[in-house]
Amino acid sequence: EVSANEPDEMGVLFVLKINQLDAGRIIGRGGQNSMKIKAILTLAGLHHGVRASLKIDVPEIERNQ
Repeated sequence: EVSANEPDEMGVLFVLKINQLDAGRIIGRGGQNSMKIKAILTLAGLHHGVRASLKIDVPEIERNQ
């Protein structure tokens, strides 16, 4: 799930909510995939004249003990 706030003086913040089981694929080895996603957002922001940033939200899985 992706959500974005309205542009303000700090820019636009995109929040990517992912399942913990998918975190490895989204973030990638050494963070390579997440860095590429952030680079695309930065370029798109520059194109539109705003600063774009990404927050990846991975909720913890509750464990019953």
